Amino acid sequence: MPADDVVSLLGLCLRSGKFTKGDALIPSIQSGKAKAVVMSSLCGGNRVKKLKNKCASYEVPLYILDAARYDRLGPKAGNSIAIVDEGFAKSLSQRMDPIDNPHAVYEPKNPDTDPDSASLSAS
Repeated sequence: MPADDVVSLLGLCLRSGKFTKGDALIPSIQSGKAKAVVMSSLCGGNRVKKLKNKCASYEVPLYILDAARYDRLGPKAGNSIAIVDEGFAKSLSQRMDPIDNPHAVYEPKNPDTDPDSASLSAS
């Protein structure tokens, strides 16, 4: 199985402590400390909407990582994190494409039948 560069990079970011999560995530976006936001494809609808709106308003790149890959980060990552280090954010941008359309509709699939899939479509 080939190494997953994105998961490795995010794991390093978590180990270095260069992230925020939970109640500190939205304030880090608003204060300009967040350089990128990564969320699991299984995030709830309200959280997805809030993160998409905040990231679009404050021009912070938002990335969605499929649940199977995100879960490999462990419980420390919760369901979404903000990367507060410019170097980690730049490295992530070289490995993943952010959501280009902040008004895209996030449509999670049924995790019981297909845990690795979710889709975005323009509204």
